[in-house]
Amino acid sequence: MIGAAASGKSTAARLLACALQKTDPSPVRYISSSAIRHDLYGAAGGLGSWHEVEAVIQQELCEALTAGETAIVEASYSKRAFRLALTQAMTLPQPVQWIGWWLDTPQHLCLQWNQQRDNPVPDTVIRRQCAQLLQSAPVPHRKEGFSQVVRLQTAQERPLAVIIQAALAGMEATIQRGANRDAAHELHGYSRLLDQERLLYLVLLLCQHPKLTVTGCPPDPDLDLLLSPLPAGGLAEKAAAILARLHGACYGDAAAISRDLEWLEHQGFMAQGEDNGGGTDALPSIEPPPWPVGKPRPSGGLSRLADREAFCQTVTVLRHLLHHPCAQGEGERINEHIAAALTRESGGRRRWQARQVHTAITETLTPYGFRRPGRSGRRGFALGTALLSIQQLQEAFRLLQLQADDLGDRSAAVLGSSLRERLQQIGADPDRHPPRRRWLQPHRLAQTVLQAGRQLDPDGESVIEAAIRLRQKLLIATPMAPRKPSGSLAIWPLQLLLHSGRWWLLHEHAAYGTQEGLLACTPLDGLHVFQAEQHSSRDPAVHREALERATTLLQVCGGVHLGADLAQQQALLRASGEDRRALPHTLRLRCSPEAMARVRRDLERFHPNVIRLSAPLPGDSWGGSPQRRYELQADDDPLHPYSVEIDLPAWVLEGDPDLRRWLLAHGAGIRLEGPTALVEEHRHTLTQALSLYAPVEEDVPCSQASPAPSAEVTPIPSPTAQRSGDCCSGQQSGRRRNPVR
Repeated sequence: MIGAAASGKSTAARLLACALQKTDPSPVRYISSSAIRHDLYGAAGGLGSWHEVEAVIQQELCEALTAGETAIVEASYSKRAFRLALTQAMTLPQPVQWIGWWLDTPQHLCLQWNQQRDNPVPDTVIRRQCAQLLQSAPVPHRKEGFSQVVRLQTAQERPLAVIIQAALAGMEATIQRGANRDAAHELHGYSRLLDQERLLYLVLLLCQHPKLTVTGCPPDPDLDLLLSPLPAGGLAEKAAAILARLHGACYGDAAAISRDLEWLEHQGFMAQGEDNGGGTDALPSIEPPPWPVGKPRPSGGLSRLADREAFCQTVTVLRHLLHHPCAQGEGERINEHIAAALTRESGGRRRWQARQVHTAITETLTPYGFRRPGRSGRRGFALGTALLSIQQLQEAFRLLQLQADDLGDRSAAVLGSSLRERLQQIGADPDRHPPRRRWLQPHRLAQTVLQAGRQLDPDGESVIEAAIRLRQKLLIATPMAPRKPSGSLAIWPLQLLLHSGRWWLLHEHAAYGTQEGLLACTPLDGLHVFQAEQHSSRDPAVHREALERATTLLQVCGGVHLGADLAQQQALLRASGEDRRALPHTLRLRCSPEAMARVRRDLERFHPNVIRLSAPLPGDSWGGSPQRRYELQADDDPLHPYSVEIDLPAWVLEGDPDLRRWLLAHGAGIRLEGPTALVEEHRHTLTQALSLYAPVEEDVPCSQASPAPSAEVTPIPSPTAQRSGDCCSGQQSGRRRNPVR
């Protein structure tokens, strides 16, 4: 008897017992959960413990079957796990034929009848049981091991006794029709619904909580929410305890789960095997365990997956989605794409249809929680935490290792170490093949990076990174300042930047009385952190707006030199279009064809709207460089025909060391033309460098000795000046060459 409390189960059980004895004189034993609770806990004992009540029900049931009696078991059985514990998980002294009698009584009648009972149950219990039977859980069905499920709807005008008698009259024919349909199923080791669901729930658990499979893994807060503390033992024991807690005690068979884990590993769910360098090895065809020899076919109903062919199809699709998450084909329906991929994986031995994939997803994977409700599958499916394929995970590890080894990123090192360990555990060792790329740096950063945040949490997150994530204020001392709390600077950290081989902290000065502070970049090596304000957090909108302003300023400046004047920063950021273009000064230079090719690549650091270039002359090509706007024209200068103009803030032109190193790196390939102060500074730097190489008298042969040079050192002339009197400052004896707009 199945139904919510006060749904009329006891009345239906008595009517059924009378109807059975009219046709069969054999005794009928009525096993009532209400009577058992009364015996265990007394009249005022309440509901008590279901496990204790269930143990007495099973004991009395075994006694009745041993005595050859027909048994009527009456309890709510509102959950499938409760019903499967009786029909499939319980070891019985002899085979039985289960008939489910479902009292489908409306909730308002249950609540009304409950008030007429001597010991009413709480109304919340009735509402929960009605919801479990009709809304939040699968309804009673033949596949749970019942030969037939009779749905008794007591709200009908017909008397309940008449409904029961009519169901008994047609029961034999109904059972025979169901048995004929099930006879076509080719049974296998997972044909019982209990075994199928335990396997599916196990795969889902491992997908959603992969840390469960890691030996010696630190405590996982997500697993603690499921069950705390986890029992001792291996993966099978822990998984059994969690499945029993989540889905019901009948799913918590550790010995059966151990066999399930072994089967999943053999079917390619838990190990990748050797990588041949060209993709995944061919996975074996799904082969379920055989139906036990000598065991009779179930007398109850069977699910769709009880058939070997349907089971293999569904599990194959499940395995494919785990190995290839979010896979999709351009212009191809997702089910057709998966079907084509499965056909290729089978080597053409089997041709998959899109409807087979659709059936597996909609009838099994979605109901069992692999695909979350409301998630569209048009762009591929992702099950649990499986978001990347094995090859993508291996490539992600190599990138993390690259970042950790060559850039000194501690977070990447910790995450990469964890990823390597887990890939090795599933037989997909990422170290089997050498790395395919490296980053060459002028010096290793591993010894100097993140000196300001040495304290790391278990996930490898530094103090600075934690402050960025939590939007917390930091008190720091810059590299040139004394490391004393009295001279500390309060900042809002925004991002960590890798620029010119060094790590920098992008931050905003904490402003008091105003919402915006000075934006700045400080090198991490030598930066000292005094403390972080852990009990307060910045408003997310304000933090995001500061990061957007800083990102714009980095693009406009073309580097990390953001200036030291808040008013100048605000004026530049608040200007737009032509107004912003009028604020900065213009860097003007001319390039040789070879230098122009290099300059074009370096201009990625600047915002596109601040750059103006000359179009290439016939015969000059710079490969696949990005498209630029050509607002200037090249001239007939044989050495420096190409003009370049870059609008930059005044503070960048006045003091950015990166800009000066960039200009000097091009040597004689460029000629500065403005602004005048930068041209003079550039000329002075080159003059000083040239003076270091001026010949001394003793180094010159006597026969070639020249008059002693004057005290004033002559500036180095540009190639153009040698031809026409031009100098580095752009002064010419003849006409001046200006860029043509």
